[in-house]
Amino acid sequence: MGGLKKRVGDLAQRLYRALPVGGRRGLSAIIHGETGVQRALTTTARDARASFGLRGAGELVVGSATSPYRAEIVTSFDAHEHLDRMVREVTQVLTDEQIPVIRIPEQNPPMLVISERHWDRAWRRLAQDSRTEGLWLGEDRTVHGLRHAPKTADTAISRRLVTSTGQRVADYAEHIRVQRWVEVSDSSTRRPDGGTYAPGTLLRGRAQSNGFAAELAPDLQQRLASPNPSWVPSIDRVIEPVDIVYTWVDGSDPTWLAKRAAWSGEGYSPDSQIASRFESHDELRYSFRSVEMYANWFNRVHLVTDAHVPAWLDQQHPRLQVVDHRELFSPSELPVFNSHA
Repeated sequence: MGGLKKRVGDLAQRLYRALPVGGRRGLSAIIHGETGVQRALTTTARDARASFGLRGAGELVVGSATSPYRAEIVTSFDAHEHLDRMVREVTQVLTDEQIPVIRIPEQNPPMLVISERHWDRAWRRLAQDSRTEGLWLGEDRTVHGLRHAPKTADTAISRRLVTSTGQRVADYAEHIRVQRWVEVSDSSTRRPDGGTYAPGTLLRGRAQSNGFAAELAPDLQQRLASPNPSWVPSIDRVIEPVDIVYTWVDGSDPTWLAKRAAWSGEGYSPDSQIASRFESHDELRYSFRSVEMYANWFNRVHLVTDAHVPAWLDQQHPRLQVVDHRELFSPSELPVFNSHA
């Protein structure tokens, strides 16, 4: 049976490759439900179901025809700010209800700890407060749709964000974690080293490990819950400013092409002169956008190039420095076409 399935798959691939480019695009659109007719049918079905109420919160109805939901429209996105926003929302709701919540430092995704003693009450509050209306639990449930607290000791919370056209910006992949830890109730609970825990100590128990602590004594809880939390940082923590360096050339620039042609085959390995190493498909633009969205903690970006820059580049941006080859190499070493250099 497995052999037949493989042969059918191989045949399908050969037939697909035999199609012209336009045919491949059309077939791909049909398979992924992206034709105009399919999109119109999906929109109609979603709108019909919306009249009966939808999960989530936001201005736009998205998702499949059979499982639509509401999502929040955004025009810009910073992953770290997005995660911090959810941490603030959950923390504020719970502290307003006098429910202690501790943020474990140096965690990605962010991690919040709640004592098992407050677990049920915490989730009842989160399921009722208007500030948490757009939060999702896991991949398929909303926090406001909860009827009881999660049974697992480790839960993921997220928000659904989209563009005005419904393109995904953030979902379950960008989440924070909320953990249930065991609280020591008396001074007779033994530690692994033979001592005893202080009453009120939180123990990780079955929750996912974090690389920071498996227990939180009351004094550490107090320090972490303060407006200016303090702790001994991990030896692996990066505290110095981080710069990002890109090397780039415009492989379609006539001046650069003429210069490269004049030096073709001189002083560099054959692999380094393959044309595909210099072709631009706007990867730099998308990479810059990705850095801005998911690594906006960087210090500066240095763009190393050969006397030209992309037409769309804002050279006056305060966090950008354009570096020409002439600033790095002596005249006797130029021009340089080695993509490995």
